[in-house]
Amino acid sequence: MSLQEVKVSREDVLKIVRQNKEKHDSLLKTAIEGYWIDAESFLKKFEKEEIEKYNKSHKQQLKQLRKNRKDYLKTLKMRVKEDLDRVKDRNLKKGFNYWRNNYPEDHVDDYMGTIRRLELSVEPELKLDTHEFDSYILNRWTWKQSFITSNSCYISSWATASYAISSSWSSGSSLSSNYFGTGSVVELANF
Repeated sequence: MSLQEVKVSREDVLKIVRQNKEKHDSLLKTAIEGYWIDAESFLKKFEKEEIEKYNKSHKQQLKQLRKNRKDYLKTLKMRVKEDLDRVKDRNLKKGFNYWRNNYPEDHVDDYMGTIRRLELSVEPELKLDTHEFDSYILNRWTWKQSFITSNSCYISSWATASYAISSSWSSGSSLSSNYFGTGSVVELANF
């Protein structure tokens, strides 16, 4: 028997791939929330910098800046809810254009394609080569390191903010305080 190919139960592979997809989805959901937390922090910093540019004689500009901030916060809250709903539907839009940071990386299509092929297979046993075994069973996809790297900063933001919710918005609620608890703490090492 060659170790380049292994015969495995289709049902066992299907079960493992589904479990790996759940880990991916949990990590992605947390990264998306972290992305929006970082966007909120960016807007707070932007507002502070803009206020410093205007002096007290520019009351109209300051009033417009505050109105814009409320509009941005409203948009952020709406987009977070939409994004979290789209995680379920797999119909993600790619982020908040004003902020211009990279949107969390998503590879659910790889899992869904594999799950669908396994569901449709009529063979009770399958032969997996080394690459397939590493991807399906060990969850070592070719994109894994890129996925972890691109999403880890947002997961860190989520974890940090979820333990220390604070808002510097002068009026109104913080995005952070409204959306914590919808994600989960994900151990990157366990992905």
